[in-house]
Amino acid sequence: MDKIVGPSSRHAKEDRIVDIFPVSTADIDDKIIEAARRLWSNNFGLSRVARNQRVDAGIKRPGPDKDSEIAFLRKRRQAAIDPKSTPDIRGDARACWGEGHMKEEDFQAKKRLKRAHFMNDHLLPSERQRLFSEADHDNWKKDQWQKARMHKRAQERREATLSLKRPLPRWEPFSKVFLESRLSPLQSSSVAQILPKLKMHIGKNSAEANFFAVADLANIGDRVSWTLAFLGGTVATEKYFKTNGQAGGCASYHLTSGTLWVSASFAAENYAVYELVETLIARSAGRWTWQPGAADDFVRSRRTRLFGLIAKREKASDAFREKCNVFSARALRDHIIKLDASSVLG
Repeated sequence: MDKIVGPSSRHAKEDRIVDIFPVSTADIDDKIIEAARRLWSNNFGLSRVARNQRVDAGIKRPGPDKDSEIAFLRKRRQAAIDPKSTPDIRGDARACWGEGHMKEEDFQAKKRLKRAHFMNDHLLPSERQRLFSEADHDNWKKDQWQKARMHKRAQERREATLSLKRPLPRWEPFSKVFLESRLSPLQSSSVAQILPKLKMHIGKNSAEANFFAVADLANIGDRVSWTLAFLGGTVATEKYFKTNGQAGGCASYHLTSGTLWVSASFAAENYAVYELVETLIARSAGRWTWQPGAADDFVRSRRTRLFGLIAKREKASDAFREKCNVFSARALRDHIIKLDASSVLG
């Protein structure tokens, strides 16, 4: 290294030595590799040194037994891949055939042609007359008719699936229909005209109605939403009533049950909602009941399906901070309302 780069370049880094190193040749590379080997051996010794000497060192190991299973399998595999050990079977095999072989070949050829005829019907008339009898041709015609019939039935089933008829509405005779305030006068008039034909009439109170005519199923008014949350029912658009369920939208809501406690602050600040809830609980036929007492009684109660209706500012108070069953007005309504997903149309 000193002869090539000089002693003054020993402090240089590796990339610098590569830059100043002359163009390498095979002779120079061999000399450098040999010098590196000697330096490594002198300083670090051999890279791998056996710790213990083998007791069988220098003793020739015995080969496999000629009569063993391993030797037999090795010999058989070698014979299978050795071309010299395979007899030559090239040549005209028909020369060795007998009458039975010729009949079998003719039989297999007819079977292949018959299969092609039944599958694709691409044989010439002369081939059909030569290969098939009258009974074979009749059987083929029956097979083609059966395939066409099965294809037609499958097509009819697909078309019936794609054009499913809407289920008929389950109107309840002599029931009341509540008209939502968001309906236009024209829509309200249209629903009012069709109700006598359905043997139903308009109800002025939402708590007495089983059906509700709304302008939009996705945006139901507050009064109808509260009624559905406590008493359940069916909402439908004006078009649904007008077409007797063949168009428009419809959805049903399940009956619910539980126990409700209302704080004094909520009743004072939201008296209209409190009055409506009071009416709905009275019409629930015992499915909804009141939880009496003050806030401490509500907090200590262990009743199931117990809900607390409080004002928004009360949510942060110490009494209700850790309670998971206290709600504001909108949160309680959205929590207890139960939509029947299987009944949604439109």
